[in-house]
Amino acid sequence: MFLDGSYHVLLIYGIVGCILCLPLFLPQWKSLVFYYNEKVITYKKLWKNFLLYCGTTIVIIAMISIIFYNPHILGLKFSSQVDEINYFLFFSLFSFIFLPMGLGFIGTSAYMKYSTNIKQGFLFIILISLIALGLAGSFFHDFLWCGTQTSWYTQRWDSNYDLVPWRDFLQVESKDYRVFGFYMGVLVFILLCYVTLLFNKYYTFLEEKIDKSTKKRIFIISMSCFIILGFALYVVDFQRLFEFFSTFFSLFLGIPLTSILFYHLGKNLAYSS
Repeated sequence: MFLDGSYHVLLIYGIVGCILCLPLFLPQWKSLVFYYNEKVITYKKLWKNFLLYCGTTIVIIAMISIIFYNPHILGLKFSSQVDEINYFLFFSLFSFIFLPMGLGFIGTSAYMKYSTNIKQGFLFIILISLIALGLAGSFFHDFLWCGTQTSWYTQRWDSNYDLVPWRDFLQVESKDYRVFGFYMGVLVFILLCYVTLLFNKYYTFLEEKIDKSTKKRIFIISMSCFIILGFALYVVDFQRLFEFFSTFFSLFLGIPLTSILFYHLGKNLAYSS
């Protein structure tokens, strides 16, 4: 099987999932949330604006990095492979890690703006859950990309320099994209479970229970954030399959739309509190 020699990654990801999810069921976790709820948040407007401007700046930088990475828009020509690798690392860091964090910042700023009574413990839950949701969407793009490259995990296709950091960090010898894509799928599942648990814990902590229609609306917006972000990054990253128009619309419509959806998600979470 193509996963032979990499099952330790599944163990590592399983441990990470347990570290994230299991504490949420402990009574001490609830006590910690309510402890921070008693803390006074100083400079609320300053923090709200900082999150909004920081998140927006990250999104813009990520979009610029995509513009200069994708050959169908303004792809740069590199004089050496070292320069190409360095820019790829910059592009990957901003597009696949910082961008989801920036979207989480934007959603959290909306939560702070529309909350009538901001509590620090709840604010941490919203921030962490929105960042986790953004990362799930980003890693979903990896699952789609690797699936397409390998005829949906039926054919071996070796990677180049793009997976070297991941392979070195987790001590994976195989260069097969199927291995990376499979474990990104596992990570997506873990993150979505984590977000679901965080949202449900947040609902149970509220003094006034929210109705099913509000929960349904939050769920629909959350899944829209996840799916649209994943597909937008998938399109702009898969250069051989998608050309100018698909790339252009995914970049200049898909990512801004995701930013708006994250903002509305934070707004709806605030109205539920």
